[in-house]
Amino acid sequence: LRASLRALNVLRESQRSDGAPCAPPWSIFLDSDAYLLPSTGPLDEIVAASGDGAAEADIILAKFRAAGRHGSGVQRINSGVFLFRANEAAAEALARWDAARHNECKSWSTRWPWEQRCIQDLIYGPGDGGNPPARQHNGSEQFLLGRATVHMAPQTVFNTPEGRYAKHLWAHSRATAGRDAQADSELRTLGLGGNTTAVHAAHRAELGRR
Repeated sequence: LRASLRALNVLRESQRSDGAPCAPPWSIFLDSDAYLLPSTGPLDEIVAASGDGAAEADIILAKFRAAGRHGSGVQRINSGVFLFRANEAAAEALARWDAARHNECKSWSTRWPWEQRCIQDLIYGPGDGGNPPARQHNGSEQFLLGRATVHMAPQTVFNTPEGRYAKHLWAHSRATAGRDAQADSELRTLGLGGNTTAVHAAHRAELGRR
């Protein structure tokens, strides 16, 4: 999150040699277990697939396919992949999200689901939340976070292990081996080898010796 905020501010301040801004229309955050598919074109393709109204938003997050209880209440958002514009509204919203870990989201700073539960509380309201969307476009929901419009995209577009444009190989600690195996398979498909399982096994063995 903090890296995305720094990148956003760099993009906002970047200029061409003629002094005109050169920030791209959209940027994307990818967690360490997420990646764009080689077939993915410009990010505008993902925006177009994210539902009506997405192109006018400042931030695009993915909602769970079906909100459900995951030990910490109703989980509505996964923030492992999200898109954002290099504008002031998005910068303010990301800064608000980052700062919240020191105050109203402090209880989530050391436990799952970490920052994604924080952004959920900021958007939907604390606890299990229930804030109604500020806007709806043919079933797509949008919320306001400060001045930023946050669009909720279907999770299958870019934030699941089967994502159409970006895959997110999520897993909790008990499923690490399964995620490693899937990551290895994906890497081999891309022609990049695939030794995730071995690397993680060695890492876990090293931690066990300490």
